[in-house]
Amino acid sequence: MRAFVIATCVAAAATFAMSPTTPPPLELASLGPASTMPSWIAAGHVPDGLSLVVVHNASGRTAFGGTYVVSFDDQKVAKLARCQYTAVLLAPGEHHGWVGSFRHQPFTTTRGRVTHWAVAYAPGKSWIAPFGGQSFAYGVIPDSLGRLMMREHQWVEPLVPLPEPMLTDSTAAAT
Repeated sequence: MRAFVIATCVAAAATFAMSPTTPPPLELASLGPASTMPSWIAAGHVPDGLSLVVVHNASGRTAFGGTYVVSFDDQKVAKLARCQYTAVLLAPGEHHGWVGSFRHQPFTTTRGRVTHWAVAYAPGKSWIAPFGGQSFAYGVIPDSLGRLMMREHQWVEPLVPLPEPMLTDSTAAAT
């Protein structure tokens, strides 16, 4: 299953459009053992006026590190080893994602929505044998793939603070 997730992520190097329908919330129990992800993220809650970006490292096994630093809009937001993910809150609109300091990918977030952004290195493909497809991919991936990786990968804390969202009048009335 993990090989399928990695292969699909590498194949998704191009930016994909998000589905116009709101996906169902995640279940904490489905996120793997001992997930420390904040429950409001797992419940699919995005604070008013913001967008949630889930950042994944879907890299395959390699002889070297495989840990990548991801920055959005010139701020380091995640340091992820293979099969790890985290999340950050961003204002809706145009953003610039970087892997390390040299791989740039523009992307757009939407108010109240979750965007999945991934980096993946496939060691079986390289510049030596380019006919096998891209060896390194990064950018926005489909929600369905991002949710699958959240179930398979390990949550880690982001490099930027992730505050508990404020309860609005409508949320407070529901509790």
